[in-house]
Amino acid sequence: EIKDDGTSFGYGKNNPGGLHLQFTMSKEKAEATVVLPAAFQGWAGVLHGGIVASILDEAMGHSVRASVGSSAMSVELHVSFKGPALVDEELVATGYVTKAEGRKINTESELRRKSDNTLLATGSGLFILMKSAE
Repeated sequence: EIKDDGTSFGYGKNNPGGLHLQFTMSKEKAEATVVLPAAFQGWAGVLHGGIVASILDEAMGHSVRASVGSSAMSVELHVSFKGPALVDEELVATGYVTKAEGRKINTESELRRKSDNTLLATGSGLFILMKSAE
């Protein structure tokens, strides 16, 4: 059983050090626009790869909720980096469900630069539907 207490690193409103992602969801996808400061960088001016992976993971997790209507946890995450995501630039993360079979949900996500739609990273994952206490 899982519970959302508002402190999730990805989207929790009560986590002062979190990403504060806010997703717009439809049956087809979950999408969030985000601008992150240098506190989340790896190399100077470039978002840390782990932060990019976290954003992609959150987009996929929210796509499960949007598509299937249930909460899920990631059990596999694969990330491919295509180009640098920069700090202080507007980015768009989108997640999709690609296959739902029982409790197993396959997902994909992408991170793009909003200004020119450049693809910066892609993700794929396997999620497992969970019992929720929400």
